[in-house]
Amino acid sequence: MDIRIFLIILISAAMVGSYRGNSRRNSNTDILAMTVRDTAAEDSVQVEDSTGAAQFGTRTLNEIRFDGWTGEDWIDNDYYRCIRKTFEDYFAGKIEREDFDKYRDIISGKFVLWDYSVFLLGGLIVRIVFIDNPTLLFETWVYGLVDEEKEEVVGYEMHGLTLLDQKTSFTTESLLELLEEHPEYKMY
Repeated sequence: MDIRIFLIILISAAMVGSYRGNSRRNSNTDILAMTVRDTAAEDSVQVEDSTGAAQFGTRTLNEIRFDGWTGEDWIDNDYYRCIRKTFEDYFAGKIEREDFDKYRDIISGKFVLWDYSVFLLGGLIVRIVFIDNPTLLFETWVYGLVDEEKEEVVGYEMHGLTLLDQKTSFTTESLLELLEEHPEYKMY
């Protein structure tokens, strides 16, 4: 099997699995107000390191990306700012993105983080809602580029934008009200 086809299948399966794994929540408020601890407890499984990285004293790339993150880091970080920057570059004509074309009117507005999950292939799967279209839920993968020698993240890349079938029950007003009640959540 061609490696590109294999990677597409693997990425698709991981995105669907990640999406399904987070669909158990009861309400929109629960999703936005959920703490990092709740997310980790609900969605995590303990497994042994099969890469052997610990045996050789090296860290995995996702350990380099996320080791030591606090609750604030998960709520506001450069992965989310990368999404906004990619949208801005698209509108400024600096980049072309066919996957953005059909959502052009929607993605010009501000968005908020809906949910996220660490992605096996690196970085985060991020689900976002736009303030002006709060019933529509979008998903993207933001990859964190790592300098392995320095063990630090040196850049970010946004890969794809998908409109999910799942809808929210928020209105613009209710979303803005919730954001006012929870100032820790940001609009990008």
